[in-house]
Amino acid sequence: MSTSQNTESACALVDRFFNAFATKDLDTLSACLTPDAVIWHSFDGICARREQALKSWQNIFAAVPGMAVADIRQEEVPGGVIRRHLMILIDSQGNKKGMAATIFVSVNDGLISRVDEYISPSAFLPVEGENPTTLGLEAARGLI
Repeated sequence: MSTSQNTESACALVDRFFNAFATKDLDTLSACLTPDAVIWHSFDGICARREQALKSWQNIFAAVPGMAVADIRQEEVPGGVIRRHLMILIDSQGNKKGMAATIFVSVNDGLISRVDEYISPSAFLPVEGENPTTLGLEAARGLI
């Protein structure tokens, strides 16, 4: 990752990007991406270009009353950031459902050039409490 044009760390950039997603901030999402950025999801295998992704996110934001990101674990690696988090969708009654995601974010010259997101949309499960963790993570930690 080159930081010659931007002194923000790759992890800080990725935090800013996903916080913008959770707060439905399309301007910040757009500002975090290179003009030729690609976003790929494991569930459909389609690579969306930047403008396609922004339009898709706008549609998601219109359909989902609330969002949050929790249980964030990430580390900077050569070329970008590996991140794991729990994406939480909140319906109009305040019910929360969470889906675990593992993401590799490629960073070039201080901007996100590619997002490879490994998720299963069918895996949205109820979330409870103020500080939710990825379901099953506590049991798995006991095995490590």
